[in-house]
Amino acid sequence: RSRGLGDVYKRQDWYLSKLETQSRRYGQRGLRVCLDRIHEADGALKGIGSISKEMTLESLVIDLCR
Repeated sequence: RSRGLGDVYKRQDWYLSKLETQSRRYGQRGLRVCLDRIHEADGALKGIGSISKEMTLESLVIDLCR
């Protein structure tokens, strides 16, 4: 059974509130782009890529900050 953020962070209301505030900065499309980029980086870190792990993480951080 999948647990929602409320279940995972139920003892940390301040953290859930922070995540909700941050997520409002992105539209639906922006969140999808970020999640797709994270998925790509995950695959690269698991060996489905040709660049180093360090470069993969650096590139991900830069992309997510845009």
